[in-house]
Amino acid sequence: LLGAMSSPLKRHTISFAGGVKNLLYRLYPQGVTAPQIIESVGMRQSDDDYCKITNIASKNDYFCRNGGICYSTNDGPKCDCSFTDFRGQRCEQVRFDSHLSFNGRELIGYDVSNNSAGIIRFRSENITLSFKTTHSRALLYIGGDRLVYL
Repeated sequence: LLGAMSSPLKRHTISFAGGVKNLLYRLYPQGVTAPQIIESVGMRQSDDDYCKITNIASKNDYFCRNGGICYSTNDGPKCDCSFTDFRGQRCEQVRFDSHLSFNGRELIGYDVSNNSAGIIRFRSENITLSFKTTHSRALLYIGGDRLVYL
């Protein structure tokens, strides 16, 4: 019911993403009070910082290894390894990349035709490509078709 009552432009606005701590409001004339939480979705049950290190002697004291980013959850610390060359619970395992070799007339395709215009499956898709060539002059990358290209 609430979805039907909201503005149709609501789906195009940016939602709040962040944290709210120590929420207080005023009940006039009684004074300031903290609200009782009735229901929550995706809310942490405590402010405990499981990633905080009080005495850092070396990089091995960090929960996440190899440049992984630590974040606290209700179940303890977790690691985001997406911007590293590692994987695993603590970014401790080497992530092996796939390698392709081309000799001049080969190509690799990425099919976007399955993405229907009516259904948004992903807000963004990230693809990382690295190139190495033995020629001083070479076309390394072209993306798209005649109408849409990079």
